[in-house]
Amino acid sequence: MRDRIVTIGAVLLIAAALFAEAQDSPWGDEPWPPVDGGGAREGDSFEDGVDSPRPGDAARDTGSPWPGDAAGSTPSYADFGSLGAFSLYGYLATTAQAFFGDTGDGAVSGDDAAVGVQTRLRLKGDWEPDENVLVHLEIESKHQRGVSNGYALMQSTGLDGGSLAAVQAASPQDDFRNVLYVDQAWAQLRFDRVDYQMGRVPIAWGTGYAFNPTARTNPIGGLTEIGEEETRGTAAVTAAIALPMQASIEGYVAFEDRLHTAVTVAEEVEYWNVPWGARLRALVGSFDVAVGAVHEVASARAGSGFERYLHATGETVGSIGDLGMYAEARLTTPQFDGEPDDSEEWDPGRALVSTVGVEYLFPGDIDAKVEYYRQGAGATDTDAYDLAPVLSGHADGMARDYGFILLQRTFMDYLDVSAAALVNLNDGSGAALPGAEYAVSDAISVSATVIVPWGSSDSEFGGSSDTAGVSVRLVRPAAIVQAKVSF
Repeated sequence: MRDRIVTIGAVLLIAAALFAEAQDSPWGDEPWPPVDGGGAREGDSFEDGVDSPRPGDAARDTGSPWPGDAAGSTPSYADFGSLGAFSLYGYLATTAQAFFGDTGDGAVSGDDAAVGVQTRLRLKGDWEPDENVLVHLEIESKHQRGVSNGYALMQSTGLDGGSLAAVQAASPQDDFRNVLYVDQAWAQLRFDRVDYQMGRVPIAWGTGYAFNPTARTNPIGGLTEIGEEETRGTAAVTAAIALPMQASIEGYVAFEDRLHTAVTVAEEVEYWNVPWGARLRALVGSFDVAVGAVHEVASARAGSGFERYLHATGETVGSIGDLGMYAEARLTTPQFDGEPDDSEEWDPGRALVSTVGVEYLFPGDIDAKVEYYRQGAGATDTDAYDLAPVLSGHADGMARDYGFILLQRTFMDYLDVSAAALVNLNDGSGAALPGAEYAVSDAISVSATVIVPWGSSDSEFGGSSDTAGVSVRLVRPAAIVQAKVSF
């Protein structure tokens, strides 16, 4: 009963936004904050009322592999008179990857290097038919080969159990190498005190850089996706209502589960399997603070159907002097499926997932970020590691505590150099990620990233783990090179 009540409450939030816009606003003509329905847009930041993937940074949607965030494409607008302003922009990138060392199961692919190439076209368009409406579209095309192709990667590690070869043989009409899809397609309706977005919307909640505990509408990314600034579109309707005293109420109702499962199931017709989120935001001193609730729906790890979770969330970002600070957390209530699950005692320590970080610009223009991440249900003993939740997208890692550090500097306006490390604080293993990006011109850039893991043979980053009868090494030494043309 409880999940039905809160789901109905989320729908009422959207209805409240419609009612608020229909009334005469008593608060003046200039709304604060300049609200967005929840998706990061180019040039927006968390401080100015719109979600950015990291505090203080503009959401640039570059799509470059991290580290090495090159300046993204800049839209140029054409005015078609009564049809409104229209712009078309994007990028084309070719990325080559090479992984070294064994995958964990020598019987599958041995100790040879594994290579892959991906060609990615991201085409973006904006159309403003009038001052209150913005229509945005992002189409992506990919050609993937080798380890850059998820099917080939699963086959090479043996995780598919030999099933993918049979699936492809049984579906010769399908293309398992080329992908063309619409990632984002949304309309934003901008009024005095209310903003709406509808369609495939980028919902980018959270203030963390490497980890985002409050972002529960998209699959969890891998190691090379840390700092990725393009948020995957989610079928949803969002609303944001500006309140007095520099506050706002924001919310969304989504129409697909967090893992964006492609297959249909009978349970999706039930309204309590609809994901939603709502939060109250306010400016407190020099900090932007938000508290809220999220109803997460994800595909079940066993069998069909969905797993549902209700989270209490909180996030903040701001600065004290020259020191930038950010934090976010979610506290998960006992898992419920129509009614609370009392089969085991609820442990708030295991139910809490949080991250806290600081950012500082050192002399010499060296930008530093340090972040701590705690995954309450993670293991502190290597004997308790479980790789299955990581592979299924239900966990960020196998351990409980992680640390992340990133140092960046730009030389001569066209060379970005970065050094980063992700460390498992429980077993001492980790991965270093040095990288560089060179801007050949305003439209052309090349970048290179190296992944160097370390740790003992039973550690998360240095060893291998058993799952589904296969031994898999989660992180392998790798080199990634990319050439990118923005337009």
